[in-house]
Amino acid sequence: MPLTPKYTWEQDEGSVTLTITLTSAAATRNARVECTDAMVKVTCPPYFLQVDLHGDVHEQQSRATLLPGVVSVKVPKQQAGLWPQLQAKGAAAEVKERRVAAIEEKRVRDIALLEDKKEKKRQDGDYVFHKQWDLEKEEKRTIERLAEIHKQKAEQEVYAWADKSEGRENPEEAAAGGSATVDTYFDKQLVEGVRELEDGAADGVVPLPGTYHKKTARTAALGHSASAAPRNEFDLRAEDERFTERQRKEVEERERKAREDEEFREARAEAAAEEEKGRVERAADAVRRAGMKEEERRAEEEEALRVADAKAEAFEAEEAEEEAAREAARAAGAEAPGVVEGGAEEEEAKPAETAKAEEERLMGRRSGASVNRFEAENIAERHRVLGDAYFKAGYVAEARLAEAAAVDAAPWVEERRVFDTPEEAAARRARGEADAAARRAALDAQTIPAPRAAGKVELHFSKGRRSMPARERIETDEEVALREAEDLRQKKRENPDAQGPAEEQASWLKQRGDHFYRQRDYRAAINAYSSALELNKRNAETYSNRAVCYLRLRLFADVISDCTTAYDILKK
Repeated sequence: MPLTPKYTWEQDEGSVTLTITLTSAAATRNARVECTDAMVKVTCPPYFLQVDLHGDVHEQQSRATLLPGVVSVKVPKQQAGLWPQLQAKGAAAEVKERRVAAIEEKRVRDIALLEDKKEKKRQDGDYVFHKQWDLEKEEKRTIERLAEIHKQKAEQEVYAWADKSEGRENPEEAAAGGSATVDTYFDKQLVEGVRELEDGAADGVVPLPGTYHKKTARTAALGHSASAAPRNEFDLRAEDERFTERQRKEVEERERKAREDEEFREARAEAAAEEEKGRVERAADAVRRAGMKEEERRAEEEEALRVADAKAEAFEAEEAEEEAAREAARAAGAEAPGVVEGGAEEEEAKPAETAKAEEERLMGRRSGASVNRFEAENIAERHRVLGDAYFKAGYVAEARLAEAAAVDAAPWVEERRVFDTPEEAAARRARGEADAAARRAALDAQTIPAPRAAGKVELHFSKGRRSMPARERIETDEEVALREAEDLRQKKRENPDAQGPAEEQASWLKQRGDHFYRQRDYRAAINAYSSALELNKRNAETYSNRAVCYLRLRLFADVISDCTTAYDILKK
């Protein structure tokens, strides 16, 4: 059962301060404070305190301070003013309803706050992503601009080199002088121009007799180049055009493939839609067939009931006619057995034929026709349905005949139905009860043998001999303790600083704790120091080392406790 701690409270115009006092400084470490707009709850096992406040407060602005043995909670008021008391007054149901409403409001507010944090985190992530994306795009555009500048500069250098090679160093002066612009590679024309002039009379250049002079060949080549179209094999602009044409063809090819892929996906989607439509239609058809089978089964049951009722009515009418004929014969005092019997035989033959025809129509087959196993089971099931109808109508004999016909039609089927009259059912129950009573009587009549007489068994053990070899004898815990104590005393006589097994193990655990502390694994170091203190509780150094680990973990209450214990050990 939890304990209620002592507490005090103070207030001013705008806030309330609640101070809870605990008996143990170490208990504050496990304290838990919860606050709503109408309640303050402090849980610190074994203490529990719940205060329903007089007025409403701002739980989001509340502050809790944990000190050794003291928990202080300060909450601001929603409305300024002094309260006449701390706790709320009124009916318990009203106070509970107010508390539950405040808890629900806090839960909704916490959920909204959590969602806001998630949304803010997502927005921050999106902002960082888009910012990084923008930086990368800007860097890419910068690289592309620099590449374009270098490309243009290189193209200008190539075009300048081509113009210079083709004799276009000063295009303005050439245009002013009226000279033609040479658009082909000049050295190539100079080398091959003379050979072309020999066969190029159509150009209007007549070669001089004898050998060609270099100046004449140059002049003729320049004139031919001025009037000739540029050769593509030496024209860089034509090469650019060819490259652009290849790019255009590649783009067209990619677009064509994309269109074909899109058409293929559309065709596949249409085929899937058609398949889904067919599957839905097949499912609807199956449901429709199932409904038709159910309707047929119900119709067969109704038909079987109708046939049973018709047979019952015919049987009742036949009995009524026979009774009337017998009454008439007794009244007349004369007997006409031939006529009566003959008429009865004819009347009996007609219903029998009618019943046989009705049975053949109901069973769906002609009497005496050969059937397979499946048809035989169907016939047996129909006979059983007919037998159930007869039994419900009260005709037990007809029901038994229908069950016998079902067994004859399919004898391998294990299902058997028993149709009894109320008298037969009562007799069967009576026989079952009599058999059960007889079995109980037989069990009661059995004699249970008397229990056997208890005997006394004595066990004798030989006393252990202490002179046995050590390998055949196991030392007891007391003997082990005495031997270790004697060994420790012998060690102390030889070396006053010698340690026993427990002290050696405690020293080793302390060294492990020091190792973990140097590795900054403070929790593992605390576990090692605690294990060492379980073996040797008078080691002040182990307490001080564990206090340092607690200090690193900001567990101030444990720091105070271990330091106090170490100080007490050193003081003694």
